[in-house]
Amino acid sequence: MMSVLVLLVLLVAVGLPLALLGIPVTPLSVIVLAAALFPLARRVRLAPIALEESWPRPAALLARIALFLALALFLWKIALAPLWSWDHFAIWGMKSRLMLNQGRLDLGFLSLPGFERSVTYYPVGLPMLWRLLALGGLPGTVFFKIVHALFGLALVAVTRRGVLRLGRSPAMADALAALLAASPLLWDTITVGLADLPLALWATAGLVLALESEDWPAGICLGFLPWIKQEGLTLALLALIAAAVILPKGRKALFLSAGLLIAGALAIGRMLPKAGPTFFHGDWQERALERLSRPGEILTMLGSDLIAPDWLGFWFLFAAGVGFVLWRRNRTALLLAGVVLLQLGLYAAVYFFTYLPPEGHILSSFTRIAAALVPLGILAIAGNGWRIHAGM
Repeated sequence: MMSVLVLLVLLVAVGLPLALLGIPVTPLSVIVLAAALFPLARRVRLAPIALEESWPRPAALLARIALFLALALFLWKIALAPLWSWDHFAIWGMKSRLMLNQGRLDLGFLSLPGFERSVTYYPVGLPMLWRLLALGGLPGTVFFKIVHALFGLALVAVTRRGVLRLGRSPAMADALAALLAASPLLWDTITVGLADLPLALWATAGLVLALESEDWPAGICLGFLPWIKQEGLTLALLALIAAAVILPKGRKALFLSAGLLIAGALAIGRMLPKAGPTFFHGDWQERALERLSRPGEILTMLGSDLIAPDWLGFWFLFAAGVGFVLWRRNRTALLLAGVVLLQLGLYAAVYFFTYLPPEGHILSSFTRIAAALVPLGILAIAGNGWRIHAGM
């Protein structure tokens, strides 16, 4: 599983620059590139985890049934729901469909009139990944659904392994994985064909690899986050700090691999046209001061979202876990919770200076972007009672 995720990152990190140099993206070129990178990716091999079950057998069985039911409902919804998100057709999916012209990468369409609202400066790593997975072919609705389903299943599996690696019982791992599978990240079909689930997948994989003491693979996954979304840069930096403390050794490999990927993402980002408004459009300082003078309006909307029934009480559980972390002073759990809280705080700060009306902006985005932090929050909850290797 982890070796496949690392391989996909390497495919994009190598394939996109090669495509920018004029190398065609065809089934043969994708297969050859994957074969060349596979020996490096297959070096990621995780040790098996053997834990005794501490829950009563009926409770463990219920947790396992809940997990399978949640995953079955996730797949059922994906199969039945249409591909309907505006952001997919205007941004992410559109770019993936148009970025290749007769097998060659051509991003010139981003500068054409009419694409100003397509957020031309957003990263193109994920659209490129979709085209590579399609072997250079044109991805359609069924393709996007299948990839989304596979990413969702992979995220649940990676999160469950992280809970086990943190020393929790298999039943608790099943229960927390079921909570993730029923969360808005997987349950809400608006995320199909968007970047939020992939962002969560590679962020979680990076931190779980750090828990597994896999240094450079953790850096590869975390360094890929800015290739997926703009906010992936801050999430990558926060997660790298946590990973550096968690790792018993290999911090140089962690930072080197992540640094190379982050530098590549920033370099490619500078090549993209900056058409259309950004969140800082206009007098953002005046907007921020005006909204900060009455912060209760925005904070109330954000808080109301987090306590909505759709979350199934997750954020209450996370808040209780943070309180327990502070009491126990568990460094690992505190690091993981800190990543979630700081990234959530950055998301909240955007609504104070964005040029968009905050109420509509929150309604259209906050649930979706906060949902990508749920797997990391689950790891923070599971991290209570686990200690970093001696000698740290």
